[in-house]
Amino acid sequence: MNNKTLVLGLGNTLLGDEGAGVYAVRALQERHADRADLEILDGGTLSFTLAGPIEDADNLIVIDATQLKDTPGTVRVFEGEDMDRFLGSHRKSSVHEVSLLDLLTIARLAEALPARRALIGIQPEYLDWSDAPTEDVARAIPVACSLAMELIERWRREQGDGDRAARSRGPSGDATAARDAGAPPAVAGVPSAARSRFAGPSGDAPGRPPRSGDATGRESPPAADSEESPIVWNTRRRRG
Repeated sequence: MNNKTLVLGLGNTLLGDEGAGVYAVRALQERHADRADLEILDGGTLSFTLAGPIEDADNLIVIDATQLKDTPGTVRVFEGEDMDRFLGSHRKSSVHEVSLLDLLTIARLAEALPARRALIGIQPEYLDWSDAPTEDVARAIPVACSLAMELIERWRREQGDGDRAARSRGPSGDATAARDAGAPPAVAGVPSAARSRFAGPSGDAPGRPPRSGDATGRESPPAADSEESPIVWNTRRRRG
């Protein structure tokens, strides 16, 4: 059974940290271009043309500069329904032609929304004219890449477990049930060692106003420090 993952990097590389997602997928392309189970795509500032690749994917990972209300360089993973809730309450309206939530809605209406999906968000610091990310965000990009590969490998293992369970049930096994058997929970973790290594204190990004977003009436995501909040990594160095 095919188990192809689309890794989609979003952003504008002419606006400083806004290009974090694009820089991340470029790094992944350099290291993993030969993997047949991956499609690594520079999605730029989003357009409806991305609906097709999303619908064709078995799994979806989006990497993007995201207003997390945390210190610059913080990386956070939103998986499954937690990703949907976060996007519903944090729709970006900066330079994107269409919101990521709109594209996921199109895929859902087409009954082609990847069951395994995640957003890897990187807290930006500078969102103005610049052809390079800031120091803190540049350090966060390899962390985001590592998290993407960890998700891909975990989903691959879960898919294998689901397929084996379906075969063990014999001819009566249902393909949808097999897929669901390997589906991750709405809020998924990555190894606790990684959590303790990168976790850091929460704080507002200094000196830059957040990008605007409009609430859609969906359930608000958990607070950044709540028990249900996704895993957080903070790569910012302490200033002397």
